Amino acid sequence: LSIKLSTTHRITLPRFIPFFNQSNISFDCQNSQETNEAIRQSHNLISRALLSLPPGKVKLSVIDPQKLGANAAPFTPLKKEIGGGLASNLNADIENKLASVIRNIERIIGRCLQNKYADLAAYNIAIKDVPEDYSLLVIYDFPHGLDDSAIKKILTIIKSGPRAGVSSIFITDRSAQIQYGFKWADFDAQTTKLSVQSGTTGNITLENDKSLPHDSIVLYINKKYDVA
Repeated sequence: LSIKLSTTHRITLPRFIPFFNQSNISFDCQNSQETNEAIRQSHNLISRALLSLPPGKVKLSVIDPQKLGANAAPFTPLKKEIGGGLASNLNADIENKLASVIRNIERIIGRCLQNKYADLAAYNIAIKDVPEDYSLLVIYDFPHGLDDSAIKKILTIIKSGPRAGVSSIFITDRSAQIQYGFKWADFDAQTTKLSVQSGTTGNITLENDKSLPHDSIVLYINKKYDVA
């Protein structure tokens, strides 16, 4: 975030985007160049999310039906308990993954939050001894490779998930033709739109965000998880 103080002075501050317990993030992509850059940026967001809490306290789930998991390759070596291994690519795997995420949301809202806590952060502060994990769902090339049932589940997740500590990152293809009565407006109402193209109106633009050392971050998280 660049702020002009005068005609000769300008300062640059980090961009802070409310995420866990607050919102979901979608990259608004119009072409392959923007998509490739959004994928790179998503890796930075994933690494920062994994590092934001003690190792293992952020669980990662990836859905990548078009590239069969290649879009999230830097995080495949993560411990399976954290979310490493294969991404969900086939319809049955995607359905099972989304259903599991929804069950987790229902469990946290019904058993943990009830009418006592505003969100998972408030619950974890109050219940310090056994805090609940956060979850990060990353979906690439949305809505390609997703059927009506999957899209309905995703809309449920992005509406109810943040309060339960389940936030999502989407790399979207706005040129895709979607049936099933889906409306981008319903999706946009539950996400913070990011742009990788400077000057795009109405979006937050990420600039000068260099790639993080994802391999080293994954090794660090796995090592710390083993000794936790």
